[in-house]
Amino acid sequence: MLTEKEAEEKLRGMAQEFQDLMKQRQYGKAKARYEVARSVAVTMELSEDIKEELFGVRGGKGEILRNGAFPEELVQKALYEASVRNT
Repeated sequence: MLTEKEAEEKLRGMAQEFQDLMKQRQYGKAKARYEVARSVAVTMELSEDIKEELFGVRGGKGEILRNGAFPEELVQKALYEASVRNT
């Protein structure tokens, strides 16, 4: 079983893989990396600091205050390309 610190490092690595896969236009694989990272972060009940580092921060009105290691615009593009366009 991974410690919380080891899990955090793996999630940071997944964020880098996500960015690399997006550059390579491998949207399905990028989407999978994001979904696994999100699920692990929620399941392990990681601290708010690491969640904010990975997934960013939104304000009270929904505006993006800070992008995370999984930038929201790239996540949306991966979801669209993999789900709607099936690429």
